[in-house]
Amino acid sequence: MILGIVFDLGDTLVTQESLAGSAACHEGAGAILPVIHEHGHWFPSQEQLAAALGESFHEAVVAAYDGDLAQPEAERVFLEALRELECELPPKLARPTLDTYFQPFYDGMAPIGEIIPMLTFARSLGLRLGLLANILWGEDLLRERLARLGIANFMAAMLLSSEIGWMKPYPTTFREIARRLGLDPSEVVMIGDDPVVDVLGARRAGLKAVWKRTDPGQEPAPGVAADLVIDDIRQVLPAVAEMMI
Repeated sequence: MILGIVFDLGDTLVTQESLAGSAACHEGAGAILPVIHEHGHWFPSQEQLAAALGESFHEAVVAAYDGDLAQPEAERVFLEALRELECELPPKLARPTLDTYFQPFYDGMAPIGEIIPMLTFARSLGLRLGLLANILWGEDLLRERLARLGIANFMAAMLLSSEIGWMKPYPTTFREIARRLGLDPSEVVMIGDDPVVDVLGARRAGLKAVWKRTDPGQEPAPGVAADLVIDDIRQVLPAVAEMMI
């Protein structure tokens, strides 16, 4: 019996800009450039700063996925990237500067499809809803953005990788969000766009899994089988209903 639904965030419920090479990366670099120039020995351009930070953060996440899935230490990665640019930022400024840098990533998030009607209907059916997301930095920024988008109010539990110290598809992340919902993993279905991180990770942890494709022609990775596949967020509840038959 399915009693709860856990959603991935980026590219499932909301749009999400990439850590490297995106408009948000460039905008964030521009926002912190005066601070970097104030504490640096040379003055990188906005483009140089964006490239250095974007690449460093991207590489840290890739290394985590290829390694033990431990949450990357964003503050350390940030300060090391700045040292490569000959900037010695005082440690007390690291956190507020990181907040400023990541703000555009969250400001740019927008709902994908008819999220609010789907969440409203799901909750009216008595289903417990949760959010499980890998993020590098900015728990408060994300929660504020989800509140403004009207999404946070529907979530009985939210679990972010930066809070627990592990990234999906580490099994503990899935089991912990089920625990916070007060449910057994077998009573929960995970909805996500990544066939490995969301689907395979959830199934290995004992949850059901629905793959929300970003492209109708997309094929799963070899050896990855979702319980069901959907192409639109409006198909979530019919998919859950089908698993209850």
